[in-house]
Amino acid sequence: MDLYILILVSCIIPLVILTAVILIVFIVLKKKGIKLKNIFKPDNLQTINFNNLETKQQMPPNWKPFNHSLRKQQRASASEYNLPLTQSDKQNFDARLKYLVNRLGRRDNIFNISYETHQKLCKNHFDKTAVQALTNEITIFLGIPAILIDKITLRKIQTQREDFPGRFTKAGFTEKIDLNLIVDYTLQQIIYIICHECTHSFLFRKRLWFSNNDENEVFTEIASVYLGFGKYLKEGCKRIQKDLMFYTLGYITPNEVEYLRKALTPHMTP
Repeated sequence: MDLYILILVSCIIPLVILTAVILIVFIVLKKKGIKLKNIFKPDNLQTINFNNLETKQQMPPNWKPFNHSLRKQQRASASEYNLPLTQSDKQNFDARLKYLVNRLGRRDNIFNISYETHQKLCKNHFDKTAVQALTNEITIFLGIPAILIDKITLRKIQTQREDFPGRFTKAGFTEKIDLNLIVDYTLQQIIYIICHECTHSFLFRKRLWFSNNDENEVFTEIASVYLGFGKYLKEGCKRIQKDLMFYTLGYITPNEVEYLRKALTPHMTP
């Protein structure tokens, strides 16, 4: 009789444990808004578009929206690009930095590319292996899962309005970055693009996105500086010029990056 009870218990306990694990996984996936049907369809790549996410957040009430139309005009103008910050812009940047600190805490880590990876990038900053090594270092620094560099496309500047330089996509548990690069991009601009796309992944995991796409992009730039990529963003967001054509990369200017870096000093961990 005791033998039968022992066999019965030995069969029931693993089933109970398995059921508990499945239940926990289901709860975690539901909490993160991940649908099971998307997990089992890895070929169905879906671009992370903050306007299309099921769970959207409204901006905090103390935030004033940026004047994105004016900012885009200024960034497209050779004479108005990289102007000193207005008082309104300073208040907007300060409000978003304070929000990040309140949500994620103080940070004092500054990202630095390893010598080995930097040497690989200096030889050829369009090399997929070198760019993947850079991405691996950034994801480790952020404490997020690895992101695959899926493909790199090189192109020439044709118009002042260009397609996306980088795009972060997610399918199930797989995260990828596609790069659509101008042949005149410098190493600093490649680093900038990867930092920006990896920050998208970090913010996505922290559920830090809002219903306005323009606000999300600027917020991602601010978060990149907060996370420790400031020195790379400052160099990477400078204007690209080729003959009579020019192209402005990113959503903030070098002056704005420098302001954010200085504003972050009081928020550093003592």
